[in-house]
Amino acid sequence: MDPATLAAIRDALARGKKIEAIRVYREAIGSSLAEARDAVEAIGRGEAPPARSGPDFDALCGRAYPNGATGPRAAMDALWKATLQLETWHFAVPKQNPTTPLLVAIEGKTWAFAFTDGGRARRFVTENPEPCGGAHDFVLAIPSGGAREMLSGMRGVFGVHFNYGQPGWFAPIPNLDRIHAHLFG
Repeated sequence: MDPATLAAIRDALARGKKIEAIRVYREAIGSSLAEARDAVEAIGRGEAPPARSGPDFDALCGRAYPNGATGPRAAMDALWKATLQLETWHFAVPKQNPTTPLLVAIEGKTWAFAFTDGGRARRFVTENPEPCGGAHDFVLAIPSGGAREMLSGMRGVFGVHFNYGQPGWFAPIPNLDRIHAHLFG
């Protein structure tokens, strides 16, 4: 967990706002309510939150795209399987419209920016204020199935880029359903 998220949780707990602390944890980590409650209670007792057993997306991405090149098919499948099995996708959003994913034109194509956890999305928004309409810490969290459906229905959006620059991976929107069918039948 990044230090800013941990500080926000501790601050909420110090103000007696346990529900806010749980919300911050869930948005940052992409966890279930029960996992977030347990972690926040541990933090409140001065303990480290329980270790997560979720995928290491940096390692998965490194195997799927070694040195920026396309890697073995099995590594690509493992990365996309972990991505599609996430409970929630987190989107960077524009400051002026925090209920809509940030859309950015890159080389003439419009991309949505999704992240595997809220902490990564928040870090992107904080470190890239210009495309986000100014510095802010808003993140849009959407269940992954609904996020795929939402992206498919957005006119003019070419693709989705995950964990942009951290390292990241991407796919054109129509490929998301094809990848899902390939991996899950």
